[in-house]
Amino acid sequence: MIRSPSVRSSFVVLTLLGFAGCSGSGTGSVVVTPAHGPVLTCSTQMMSATVMGETDQTVSWSISDDSSHGSIDMTSGLFTAPNAMPTPSTATVVATAKAGGLKGTSLLTLGTAFPSAARPITGSAGYNSFDTGIYHNTVVAKGMRVYAVWPDNPAGGTTVGLKVARSDDGGATWMAPVTAATLPLKSGKAIPDAFIRCPGLAIDAGNPDVVYAIGGATGPVDPGIPDDSLDSDSTQLIAISSDGGATWTQHNIAVGPAMICADVASPAPDTVVVVGPGWDCTVPNAGRDVFVWSDANRGAGFATGAVIQSPQEYFADGYTKGLDDLNNDPACTQEHLSVESDGTTDAGGDATESPRLFTDGAGHLCVSYIGDINHANAMMDVNVYVQCSSDAGKTWTAPVNVDGADAPKVSRSVVGSIAPNGNVTIIWTSGKNGGLYTSTSTDGGKTFAPRSQAPHPIKFSGDTELAEALNPMAAYDAAGILWVGYRAYDGSQEQVMVDKSCDGGTTWSGVRSIDTPASAMRYPQFALTPGAAPMLATWAADHMATYTLIPAATTTN
Repeated sequence: MIRSPSVRSSFVVLTLLGFAGCSGSGTGSVVVTPAHGPVLTCSTQMMSATVMGETDQTVSWSISDDSSHGSIDMTSGLFTAPNAMPTPSTATVVATAKAGGLKGTSLLTLGTAFPSAARPITGSAGYNSFDTGIYHNTVVAKGMRVYAVWPDNPAGGTTVGLKVARSDDGGATWMAPVTAATLPLKSGKAIPDAFIRCPGLAIDAGNPDVVYAIGGATGPVDPGIPDDSLDSDSTQLIAISSDGGATWTQHNIAVGPAMICADVASPAPDTVVVVGPGWDCTVPNAGRDVFVWSDANRGAGFATGAVIQSPQEYFADGYTKGLDDLNNDPACTQEHLSVESDGTTDAGGDATESPRLFTDGAGHLCVSYIGDINHANAMMDVNVYVQCSSDAGKTWTAPVNVDGADAPKVSRSVVGSIAPNGNVTIIWTSGKNGGLYTSTSTDGGKTFAPRSQAPHPIKFSGDTELAEALNPMAAYDAAGILWVGYRAYDGSQEQVMVDKSCDGGTTWSGVRSIDTPASAMRYPQFALTPGAAPMLATWAADHMATYTLIPAATTTN
């Protein structure tokens, strides 16, 4: 039996109040438009009224509820929804005619989001296609142009690759997917001996026809590197299109480094940056923590490279070595070194995890990541770090330990977004019952405020503990509203949840479930299409799907 979460829904079945109220000596009525309809929190709705049977059409506006249900301009009729969901989640707007005191009313339903039905992307693959990793930035938008990427791992096949589809109407309809990248498996091998995982996308900051797709191949693929000594089961690739996703050029970013779940961003026109996690320092001169590549020629600079540690590693040109060390340990001088909880370093077991890029597209780039993962210790001791760059990843601000020494040491994933005013906000998970935390920087990422509790996961009916929060996603829209998505999971059932904040994470509108436990959608992410809410994308076991979060057209009389 499917259980429903014990969360108050932010959607209420609409009902129509009588709008033809009469009073005084008049014999007409006041018709309010819209008569009823859904309105997002943190938004406005212009109301209008027609005074039937009267020459004087002047009305004054009011709300019959308390101030938690919003406000309205007495003269213009502009309704301003509250920042948080009220109880009940409706607002009654009243128009009082100057002529005769006639009244008309409208009932508005307030909500954090009003999700549409799932819209599957035809031909897309799901997350059960072998170990395909955590999905981050697999659906991205610039204006109404939207791109989606997924792994292409046909069972028993001898090639792996990436598929990309394009939409020109904000994700409502999609063109047929095309192959963006492909790698042959080594002789005698077949899927699942090797597979692509962790796909990602970025649209060029200056041109929506230029798009970058990345993916990591795990297993015995043939990367085409002209060096017989190179023998690796890990290849990170990038594919670049300059014609809106019709054709693609493919390059190897790295062969050898175990770059599980890299990320990609375009912080400025014609510029692309790729980051990926490294591994421990047990191999002399080979251990790295975070890899960074940058190119200012639409990825063309990644076409060449060299084997830097035969037989282990090939790196494409553009490797910046730009991140600061968390600790200056000569045993592992490349990139970051994680610091143990006692202040010492462990050059034999630590690494970073889940580096995630986010940018404003105007030169400001940040990376968030989990540091100090000790793979030899089942009780992982971790911290959340953020660094920012203003030169496309060549140099970075000093690493900031955002969660602090007293934080729960079970952080899993951290993401971020840059607000229109330049504030940098990150959201991260803290394990079972820990929910989500958030922190904001008002100086571009140099310092962060103390962490605070973000939207908390739900408790499913029949559970004694809160569901775990997984796979967070954060995005500031053009209006400065911070949207947050995550997956609530109790070990047997799961739902994708959405919330938002009108004040940068201080207060929250109210959690909204996107689906039902039976749908088993995962990996939420936002694509910033124009409008009052971003597009939401999720993954099912066999496909991708998108949702709109804005209300359907309001009902008029």
